[in-house]
Amino acid sequence: MMHKKRWGYLGTLVALLLLWSSCEEQNFFGGPVYDFEGNLKRDRAILADFIETFEVDSIRRIHDPSGVIIIVQEEGSGSQARPGNVIYTEFNLSLLDGTIVDTTREDVAIANDIWNENVTYTFFQFVIPTAGQGVAVQA
Repeated sequence: MMHKKRWGYLGTLVALLLLWSSCEEQNFFGGPVYDFEGNLKRDRAILADFIETFEVDSIRRIHDPSGVIIIVQEEGSGSQARPGNVIYTEFNLSLLDGTIVDTTREDVAIANDIWNENVTYTFFQFVIPTAGQGVAVQA
């Protein structure tokens, strides 16, 4: 398996290429222009159907404008997060069919055959942005 940093560099390169190509009339690879709004509308319908039947204990569900749905299963015990605070959390990222594709927990990675010896399994951390800032994610 590739080292995590290599994936990070590759991901950055792909993101830059996509950003650059998104300014063009045509897709960088010669295909049709990506229909972000159309795909998001279609995916939201698929996710809405899935969420209706998805059985999991949760405190609440957060629907991000990007289309991501965050299922909160357990509240933290600390004080309420404020802009500028660093947040630490664990997560399991899964596909609609339940396949775990990423996690911060080593036991979950092993159980789902996605363990990588080059990955340090630890809390995911990010900063709550202040007004006018983006989210600073640290992997």
